[in-house]
Amino acid sequence: MKILKGNRVLFFLLVLFFFSSNVFAQTQSWDSYYSDDNNFSSSDSSSSTSSSTTSSTPASTYVNTYTYSDSKASTTPASTITPTSTKTQTSSYTTPSTQTTSSYGTSTTSTQAPAPTISYEIQGLITKGQLVEAQTKLQALLKDTYTTSKRNEIEEKISELNMQLLFSDKKFDGVLIYTVKSGDNLYNIAKKHKTSVNLIQKMNDMEKAMIYPDQKLRVINGAIKIDVDKSENKMRIYLGETFFKVYPVATGASGSITPEGTFTVVNKLENPTWYKTGAVIEPGSPDNLLGTRWLGFSKKGYGIHGTVDPESIGKHVTSGCVRMVNQDVEELFDIVPRGTQVRVIA
Repeated sequence: MKILKGNRVLFFLLVLFFFSSNVFAQTQSWDSYYSDDNNFSSSDSSSSTSSSTTSSTPASTYVNTYTYSDSKASTTPASTITPTSTKTQTSSYTTPSTQTTSSYGTSTTSTQAPAPTISYEIQGLITKGQLVEAQTKLQALLKDTYTTSKRNEIEEKISELNMQLLFSDKKFDGVLIYTVKSGDNLYNIAKKHKTSVNLIQKMNDMEKAMIYPDQKLRVINGAIKIDVDKSENKMRIYLGETFFKVYPVATGASGSITPEGTFTVVNKLENPTWYKTGAVIEPGSPDNLLGTRWLGFSKKGYGIHGTVDPESIGKHVTSGCVRMVNQDVEELFDIVPRGTQVRVIA
């Protein structure tokens, strides 16, 4: 009897164990289970949760299957996760990476920035003082560049280099070496080479206009031309057919349009007097709108001049003339001789 009762108890316990196992396998949620590295979550969207603070990144692809079965149940995967790994691409030019974090890990994306307009090679040449080589490469780059912002950057750099080269002892296409002959004077040399006496003196660091036979003089090589673009309010200087320098300017306001066409510089004045209708404004007066220099056009009443209002440069505000910052117009005054061609375009 004791053995029989013991068997009944054992049988009862086995049945109870069997029954509880089935109930557990069918009702117990495993969605709350996570491994130590937090790479697991449920495929059941109703019970799964995502965490914005989880930052682990699996090194490879995992497929995790949990199976609980007995003699009556078939194999059923409790959770199948396939996280993907993310690699960060690097390049010569990179912007700061962007990180996206989820319960599966952190994804790092690195975007490639465009190469700079002026290459590291050209910057390196400038740093080494190889200005002629840098200028040659920039001129070639300018011919192949069509976007306004990039052209502006290249033009500014060429302008800077050309002015350095002009007043240096370096040889480049924009300068020739002239040997003074008996009977020469600076005026005749300047006229022959379509330049100005002031520029020859500055290029050769001459305090006085005295020269002697067989003296070597640096002289600008080619005729200067001026283009004024009213749409951009930019003045571009060309040496022959080659771009040389750019300046910002102000041009005519609505109703007082700067005339378009091709003109010549017929007169040049330092510290000009402004003969305003009904008044004469002396040089240096804050009311003298002409600033420190005047380059008159072949079209009477129009020309290039300085300003007492530098904030106006880059705007359409003048009564028809081309206005420049005093420092720029003084530089232009030395570079440009009488007879220089000026083309004004819309």
